[in-house]
Amino acid sequence: MSSSGTLWEAFKVVIRGICLSKQHGALKALRREMADIEGRLVELERRLAEGWSGEVLAEIRREVSLYEEASLREICFTGRHARARRYGEGERAGRTLADMLRRPWASNYVTEVVGAEGEKVTGTNGVMQVLTEYFAQLYAAPEGLNEAAAQTYFADIALVWFDEAHRLYLDVLFSVEEVAAAIRGLPDDRSPGIDDLTPPFYKEYVDILAPYLL
Repeated sequence: MSSSGTLWEAFKVVIRGICLSKQHGALKALRREMADIEGRLVELERRLAEGWSGEVLAEIRREVSLYEEASLREICFTGRHARARRYGEGERAGRTLADMLRRPWASNYVTEVVGAEGEKVTGTNGVMQVLTEYFAQLYAAPEGLNEAAAQTYFADIALVWFDEAHRLYLDVLFSVEEVAAAIRGLPDDRSPGIDDLTPPFYKEYVDILAPYLL
């Protein structure tokens, strides 16, 4: 092995050791933080089970937000750990950076389109050219709706039309009873929504929550 190769091998070992040492300590601290959040969530859920409290619910949501943020940081740390290992095991300097910068500039998901003259266009470059020209013309078009062209387009499409009575019925607001019935009909095995609350939770406190969901 040449002197430059030996130097590079030694440099890889040093860099890898530094990266892993720093990330290991930070990752341990982050996981301790996540464990603390989990403990606080367990206590808050116990308090909420003893009696409804809007303040406790707000605290639960804050803790869940903190936990999600910590989870994202954990994923980030794990990714850095993998990149550091790859950097140390790479064949040459800059390999990881080159791989990160090497991104496909075109996708072959769309395999065929029809051009402006009715011709079939295949191939990634040709498809991208057709789509680029189409959207360039679309966004450069003058504003406003061509009523005659719109009526011609929709003439052969079976659309649903509502008379005035149906429109009035559809515009009526939901009642508390309808909201409560919808909550009670939720399946229990569904994932939580954006508020991180499960269907069983809503069912348990349906009488309190239903008025706020109108």
